[in-house]
Amino acid sequence: MKMTTKQYKAMMAKKGRDVTVPASKKPAIMFKGYIMRSKWEAQYAYHLETLRSNGKILVWDYEPERFILGANCSYLPDFRVVTNDWELVYIEVKGYARAAGMVKWKTAAANNLHAMFLMVRMRGQSPVLMNIAPHREMSVTPEMFGAPE
Repeated sequence: MKMTTKQYKAMMAKKGRDVTVPASKKPAIMFKGYIMRSKWEAQYAYHLETLRSNGKILVWDYEPERFILGANCSYLPDFRVVTNDWELVYIEVKGYARAAGMVKWKTAAANNLHAMFLMVRMRGQSPVLMNIAPHREMSVTPEMFGAPE
């Protein structure tokens, strides 16, 4: 039996909980005006901001563009970075790489050889490179975005 919104709010009010945010919603993590989906993404955004402030990259964006891969299928990378040589790097922050996510990531990379696609995980405060998708030769080294695993 489904619960109506009114029933849900009444139940939560009886328990003394905030009824404006459903219990299943994670709290928002803000960094530089972006609402991040996870603590790891926020930590990685801090890493990118450090690279930007040290002059190692020009700019970074959080979830700036969606790649259409087919009918009812798309991929939204976590970060887009523009290097000092005006090259594009798309970065996905993962805890665990599921098969469906890997297929989307590899397909987006194969269709966009003009850019580098990286997958990183956070180990403590340090980013670690999990995977590098095939790409054309670029002047940027992937290690700049995370230590090799």
